Amino acid sequence: MKIGKYLIIEKVELASADNAPYQLFLRDSQDCQSKSEFTLGKEELIEANIDPTERIIGKRLLIKLKSEKWSQEGGNSNLLTI
Repeated sequence: MKIGKYLIIEKVELASADNAPYQLFLRDSQDCQSKSEFTLGKEELIEANIDPTERIIGKRLLIKLKSEKWSQEGGNSNLLTI
C-alpha cells in the first residue's frame, strides 16, 4: 500500500546535526493547522531533487509512504520502514 500527501514548505533552516544539515518545516496543503518537520541530509536532498538554495518556500512537496511486509526473522517490532 502507498500513501501520498502534499505538504507546503513553510521554512528551511540549517539543523545542528552534521549528517543531516537541513530542517524543513511543512504544513498540510488541506489543513493549515497540521504541521510536519523533517531533518534531511545532502544525499536525501539530492535524491528528492530539492535545492535549499532555490526559492522553495511555498512550494508543494509530495511525501510518499510505502508499507513493507514485516518478517519475524531479523525484524524489529519498533521499526517502520518508509
